[in-house]
Amino acid sequence: MKSIIEVIPHGFEVTQARMDWAAVCGNEIPPSGVSFRNTFTDDEYSYMCGAVGWPGVEATGMLLVLAVEYSNEPSPQIRVVEEKPLPAQGGPREILEGILALRKKYGFGLHRDLVRRWYGNPRKCVLFDGFIKNDVFLLDPAGHEDPHRFGAYLHAVRDDATRGLLALEGCPRLGGYLKALPPDAAATDGEEVFPAVFALGAAVYTLRQHRPWLTVGSPRAYNMDDGYGD
Repeated sequence: MKSIIEVIPHGFEVTQARMDWAAVCGNEIPPSGVSFRNTFTDDEYSYMCGAVGWPGVEATGMLLVLAVEYSNEPSPQIRVVEEKPLPAQGGPREILEGILALRKKYGFGLHRDLVRRWYGNPRKCVLFDGFIKNDVFLLDPAGHEDPHRFGAYLHAVRDDATRGLLALEGCPRLGGYLKALPPDAAATDGEEVFPAVFALGAAVYTLRQHRPWLTVGSPRAYNMDDGYGD
């Protein structure tokens, strides 16, 4: 499968113009002079990552690919560009296969920061070494130690959606899960009961807290020969 992402290094003039605009507006320094272009939609992103909603005994899990809009705005829009359902009771091996397929599609190896991080619960696969062998960085989301984290994650999703800062692009299952949430969902163990929504909320919350697009690495595009490929 050929990647649908193209790395666009921006020249000095473009990068300097973005820095000047940020200074005039009182914003922080914008992302470094590189963007990731979706060759299907022509959209440009400043950062891309993944999220893992581990399947439960009865609940369908989900893999998500998220992209942050390439923008001068201090709070750019977050887009979910793909969903991949995981069958209930699915194990780490099936999840790893799904991640590897999505990484290839979205350009892993073209740049050192491209779909490199996947937010999920790494303790669910401590006895499976496939993630490490395949250079998959499965990381705890922000606030993971908070017993009320699902409520915070849901608030992040709903707040962004209300302000037009979250878009689900071609994600009918995820949209359906969000609409079907019961009123008391925030008080439940969302990771086990609503894994797909949990994955979305964890990723959105983490992106807003950490804003990793501000620290994207060198504008140079890395290829497979640089050691960043599968």
